[in-house]
Amino acid sequence: DLTYTRGESEADGCYVVKGMVVDSVPRGNVLRYTVRVGATVLRVDALFRSFHMFNTGDDVFLTIPEHDCLVIPAAA
Repeated sequence: DLTYTRGESEADGCYVVKGMVVDSVPRGNVLRYTVRVGATVLRVDALFRSFHMFNTGDDVFLTIPEHDCLVIPAAA
């Protein structure tokens, strides 16, 4: 069950979901975050930037382009 909003301005054509970082694992120049959005767990890869890292428990907003999503109706 994901709660999302339609994007505005830079996020046009995207879904925006709020989640919480529950884990992170460094993988070379990439940090792999585990983000919980409601009852759903997402894996998120981000380029390593020491000035912009998230800690466990941080709230984050994920922007996902609509064309990268497969929407399954609730009745399915």
